Parts: sequence; structure tokens; C-alpha cells
Amino acid sequence: MDENVAGQIYELEKDTFSDSWSYESIQQSGMLRHYHIYIACKSNEYATVISVDENMEIPAGFPESFAGYIISTVVQDETELQRIAVKEAYRGQGIGKALLEYYLSGMHGKCKKGFLEVRESNISARALYEKKGYILIGKRNNYYTCPRENGLVYRIDL
Repeated sequence: MDENVAGQIYELEKDTFSDSWSYESIQQSGMLRHYHIYIACKSNEYATVISVDENMEIPAGFPESFAGYIISTVVQDETELQRIAVKEAYRGQGIGKALLEYYLSGMHGKCKKGFLEVRESNISARALYEKKGYILIGKRNNYYTCPRENGLVYRIDL
């Protein structure tokens, strides 16, 4: 993975999550076949979402236009959304929706089911997931730390 892309993802990861992944973990996930990474860049009114791979062409205006990312895994016929984050300045502008739609469209035909976990208090993320067809299937008590919080498990049929 391009070091500049990994660096932007890492900085947003630190700003977003209390249990952020290390730079090395992000860089390494970009090299593993079962990981899929997507980034969103925003210019004017439009968001462009692209898949991160070794042949990726860095979008014009990067890194200033970098708005968010998704990290997911695919194992056999299942996918799991590991991370999704949008820069604070771009929240509420459809970036998370664009990332999620791009990710899900890429998983149709490859996977039968998708899963994710989300903090119980993350109402806006939960609303987006439910709008896109995820259904709540379980609750993990005290799953998250810093602060301690329940995790909700969602599934989508692809």
C-alpha cells in the first residue's frame, strides 16, 4: 500500500477510535489478500470511492481530498466490515454512505453474508447500517473498552 495512503488512514484511525490500529497493522492489511480497503476523496460536491491495491492510482488532490476509509475482510463466502471512518469535516455529507455502498456493491456476488460490530451508542452508524439492509442479530456485553460499552452485531444477506 502507498505509504501516503496508509499514513492518512492511520491519522484518521487515531482521531476516530479509542482502540485504533497501529500504522503497521494498517500497512500490513493492505498487503493481505483477504483484506479489502477503500478510500473516499471529496472534491467539490462529489465523493470518489476507490479500492486500495498495489496498482492504485492516487486521486488528484490527495491527501487534502482524503475524506474516509473502509477496511474489510473476506473469508470464504463471508465479509466483515472491520473499520469505517469519515473525517469530522466531511461527516453528514454522505461520505460514509458512499463508502458503504461501494463496499457492499463489491461484495455482492462474492459473498453470501456480511457482518459488522458497532458501539451501542453509535446511533448514526446504526441508522446507516439498518438503512442499507443490515439487521441486528446480537449483543456483546462490555465488548468495547475506552470507554467500556456493549457491541451490537449486525448481519446483511448479500
